[in-house]
Amino acid sequence: DYPVLRGHNEKDYGQYDHLELIFGASGNGVLYKREIFDVIGFFDEDFFAYHEDIDLNFRMQLTGLKCLYNPKAKLYHKGGATSKKIPGLHLYLSEKNFSAIVIKNYPANLLGKNFLQINFSRFKFYLGFIKRKNPVNFFYCLRGFLKGIIDIPVNLKKRKSIQSKVTVDSSYIVSLQEGHKI
Repeated sequence: DYPVLRGHNEKDYGQYDHLELIFGASGNGVLYKREIFDVIGFFDEDFFAYHEDIDLNFRMQLTGLKCLYNPKAKLYHKGGATSKKIPGLHLYLSEKNFSAIVIKNYPANLLGKNFLQINFSRFKFYLGFIKRKNPVNFFYCLRGFLKGIIDIPVNLKKRKSIQSKVTVDSSYIVSLQEGHKI
């Protein structure tokens, strides 16, 4: 499924008031141990912005590294302050980068099993712009998706390196994604 921020647009009922392991943290409020980068490498420089944290989180999970959510941590972040100055940048980069995440990180059996569902939900999202009479955003999304297709050869090379470091079974990845938000 498409990445969703944990707790985003939810009423606070205390549902996130305890320490727990999560799939990964948003890059705007996370601390990493140095050793993580020794194992999985750094952020993918081809991402520039948007979902680079999800890519890193996915690579962490594939190697069995954990992410702990601490409800006592406080963070203030003005999301999208830069990208709002350039129309469509957020949509374009999000779609391009999500394609890279899927190609690089999804275990082969999950990729084959979920490929149609992943892309169907994306196109449903795109069509929402048409329904809301916002064809410009539809085309930004489509442009990002097409750039993701163009980048397949580059991301397949990265996939080879990433998948060579996998230490967990794909059922572990499924268990993390079911019912959890990033």
